[in-house]
Formats: sequence, structure tokens, C-alpha cells
Amino acid sequence: MKKVFMVSTYGDFFLSFEKENIKLLQKLGYRVVLVANFEEEKYNQKKSEINSLNVEIINILFKRSPLSFKTLINYKRLKKYIKKEKPVMIDCHLAVVGVLARISCWNDKSIKVIYSPHGFFFYKGCPIVNSIIYKIVETVMALKTDALVTINSEDYRNAKKMPLRGKAYCVPGVGVDVVSIMNKKGNSINLRNLICANPKDFILVSVGELSKNKNHIAVIEAMRILKDRGINNIQYVICGRDDIERSIIENKVLQYKLEKNFHYLGYRTDIVEINKESDCFILPSFKEGLSVSIIEAMACGKPVIASKIRGNVDLIDEGKGGYLFEVSDYNELANCIFKLIKNKSYIEFGKYNREKCIKYSIENVQSKMLKIYKGVLNYE
Repeated sequence: MKKVFMVSTYGDFFLSFEKENIKLLQKLGYRVVLVANFEEEKYNQKKSEINSLNVEIINILFKRSPLSFKTLINYKRLKKYIKKEKPVMIDCHLAVVGVLARISCWNDKSIKVIYSPHGFFFYKGCPIVNSIIYKIVETVMALKTDALVTINSEDYRNAKKMPLRGKAYCVPGVGVDVVSIMNKKGNSINLRNLICANPKDFILVSVGELSKNKNHIAVIEAMRILKDRGINNIQYVICGRDDIERSIIENKVLQYKLEKNFHYLGYRTDIVEINKESDCFILPSFKEGLSVSIIEAMACGKPVIASKIRGNVDLIDEGKGGYLFEVSDYNELANCIFKLIKNKSYIEFGKYNREKCIKYSIENVQSKMLKIYKGVLNYE
């Protein structure tokens, strides 16, 4: 059976974003080999589910940073496995391992390569160094790329300008089971009781690790502004992995005396239930590709407030499904929250988002990915 290598940084990535693509490749008759760091516990909390996918596993201790001292070692290990296993295609994801994978098979013209960045490191508003260095690297790597799969309009425009060996594509995300989310009934939790909220409290939910990129500080600052205006009934709930930004966030909460309004629930597997019991979903990130968490909230029939960045602008239609704000403008964010609370427009916004999110369904995405796989593999 011919093999396909699917390469990413950590094991959980495959369970979160590539499960359906793995099934597609298996239906086409290929043996899928997952290559990633399967040891770092923080990013392998779904490891027990891997066995149910009927795949082979190769453990290489990849890191997110290209400056890791193990990068050269990881490159040599990956190249060794590629030479030994002779995959007909490498389906690589994310920037650092995407570069390593393509360099590892650079001289083997028989291996087809699909690359999905899930958000280029260069984007509108990024640091100048990103625009220069990462853009050059991605442009060179394009010479070894048969299909460059982007998930938002900004990245797609950039991809089409690259000297690809193959072709650039834009698919609407990684595929979300929006129908199941819409139809899911019954909740395992009572969110208001869990966070000790009053019936009239307005609950904002955000999903994302406590990292600087997720910009949770922006919401805390906006809550402080609204508190100064006399609005004290906002509850902010964060679901996500712990990270280095936690102490900074908690210090801000204490500084503004918002302890009763801030709730960190940690990593959760019941995000749908939490979303359905909230009033609004909020994502203030500095950088995203195309947020699955926003799409899930849309499927739950919730309005969304999000930073005006790549990906988010594809998902949220201003004044129809929610509001967009400049990522560092805390006053604008505060005004967005205020408008939702006072105008009760979030009910209609939620209905609009439920209809729009069908575009990002598993079925729609998989039909496009099937065509891409067949084209790259010359599948008859």
C-alpha cells in the first residue's frame, strides 16, 4: 500500500484539524503515516484517540520555533524516514515543519507535496521582519510545492503570487461539523451557576490558550472602560490551555477589581455547551488563520466580536453577524460590547451566523480537499 506522510508539529493537531483528511486519503487507498512530536504532554492530550484512526506514527520532537537547537536533528530524522518509507506524497502543516518537510525531500522529484500553512507568518500588520524573512522563505519553498492550501482570502492572494511548482487553493477552513453543533440538545453544565452569574449578566466566552497572541488583555481593558461607565454586569469566560500570559492577565484583573467578572475554566471538551449558554463569543487575537472557535460559535447561533484581522474578516460580516474592532483599540472593543448589550442585536446576529457557517462545514471542505488530493496524486 502506498504511503502518505502527514506532518505537523504536535500530535493533537491531527485530531483537531486533520481527522477528515486522514479518512479521505484512506478511502483513496493510501496508508497514512502521522509524523509529529507525540511526547510533549501539553499538546498531546488526545493521544489515546490516535489509535482509532488506523494510522502509523513516527515521533520526531518538533518545536514551534525555527530557532530550536533540535531543528537540525529533526531535519535529519525526517529525511531518514522519508528515504526509508518512500511516501508518494507529503501533506505538511504549519510553517516550521512545512519547511523541514520540503527541504527533506527537495531532491526527490517523485514525491508530491501539499503544504497548508494555516496562516502565513507574514500578514497585514505583522512585524517588518516577518514580511521580509518569512515571505522570502515561503517563496523559495513554493518551488517544491504542488498544492499550497490556504484557508483565508488574504493568504490566498499572497499564495497566488508565489512561483509554485503546482497551484494555490483556498478552502473554507479545515471543516467543522456545524450540523451536529446546531442540532446538539441538552447541556452537561449550567454555565451561569458555574461562574456564579446573575440572570441579567452578559456572558462573553473566548476560546484560546493564555498566550500573548490571543490578546485576552484587550477584553480586560474593555471591561475596565465599561466598568467606568457604570456597566458591571459583564462576565468574561476563557476556555483554553494555560500559558505564560496567565499571570499578566490575572494581575490586570486584580488591578481593575474585576475578580468577580473574570473566569478561567482551563482546557475544556464541552465548548459547544459553554457557547450555547453564553450571550456572545469574542476573539481578540493578533493573528489567526481561520478560527475554528469562531465557526463553532456561529453554529451555536451566537454573535461574534472579533479583531479586524486576517481570517476573522472572512468570517464575520460587520453589523450582520457581529462587530470587528482594531486589535489594539480597547475603546472600540468596549463600544462593540456596549452596542450588543444595549441594542439586543445579538439575537439577529446569531441567526445570521447560523446560516453563514454552513459554508465552513465538513462536507463542503471535504469535497474541495478530495479534488485537491486527486489532482496532486494523479488519482484516476
